[in-house]
Parts: sequence; C-alpha cells; structure tokens
Amino acid sequence: AKDQLGWLRTNYDITETTTRELLFRNDLREGRIVIPVFGPQDEIKGFNLRACDGQEPKVKTFKEDPDAPFMGWYKNRTAKTPIVVEDAISAAKIYQAGIPSIFLSGTHLGLDKVRELVRFSPDGIILALDSDAFDKAVSYGVTYRLLLKMRIWKIDRDIKYWSEAEIRTRYNEIWNGEY
Repeated sequence: AKDQLGWLRTNYDITETTTRELLFRNDLREGRIVIPVFGPQDEIKGFNLRACDGQEPKVKTFKEDPDAPFMGWYKNRTAKTPIVVEDAISAAKIYQAGIPSIFLSGTHLGLDKVRELVRFSPDGIILALDSDAFDKAVSYGVTYRLLLKMRIWKIDRDIKYWSEAEIRTRYNEIWNGEY
C-alpha cells in the first residue's frame, strides 16, 4: 500500500504533526489522501479525496450538505486574519506556519461563502489565489468590498511550495503595509 501522506511530506514538506492535527488519512482503496473539510466552528462539512499519482479528477468532493457553503477552515494559534487559498494542501502549509487558513476547493467565491466569511472572520481575510486567478481575486475584491474586509495578495507561485518562514514573513509584510 502506498503512503499518500508520505507523498505530502516529500513534495510539499507537510509534517506528520500537521497531517495528524488536520486529520488527514490515507485511503488505501482509492489511493488518495482523505482531507476532512472543517467548517468555521470545527464541524466536519465533508471530505476531499486528493489524488497524488496523476489520477483524474485530481480532487473528489463529498459534501454533507450540497446547498451549504463549502470551504475548509484551519484555525490556529495567534494570528487572527486567515489567508484564503484555492486548495487544502496550500491551506495546510499555511496552517503549519502558524497562520489560520481557509481553502475554497477551487477559485469560486460566491455570496454564500462571503456571508460565512463575514460572520466567522470579522477581521477580514487575505485572498491569495494562484497567479492564474489573480484577475478573479481582484474582481472579488471589488464586488464584495462593502461586505468584507479583503486584501488581495498577488502571489508569484503556489503557496504550497513556500517554506514556513517565507509564509510568515510575507504574511507579516502584507499586514505591515510593506507588500
């Protein structure tokens, strides 16, 4: 049986502690990583099954409530303002760096998700979609500017490839106005 969690450690430097805290598991039958999707109050809202060997689709999603907003919340430590990203692996890497994170399971940020963010992230968010979705991030910033405090973070490469130190440094820079 292949160790998919080992694949996370090798390719993205996601530690065993992080995978344990976020309840990631190996799915031996599917050959995927089981990623619980936690809601803003730490309730499980569903699961993503993430391929790590080129299987398609890359992510299979199972929702408890198909009509509810579906974002994964990784709350932790001392920072209050979460970084919102596209995928669970990037969110886990941010969490590992000591910063709260939320993943969208894609790039869509609709009004249902914005309402959830307003309610459970009163200090606002940092939206850091991958570079190919930067225009979409800017559009969200303009569309929802009266509802949600949102900083748009233009990133040059996917956060899951950053070191924890780089994540912390750049997070602090954006809040200190140095970015």
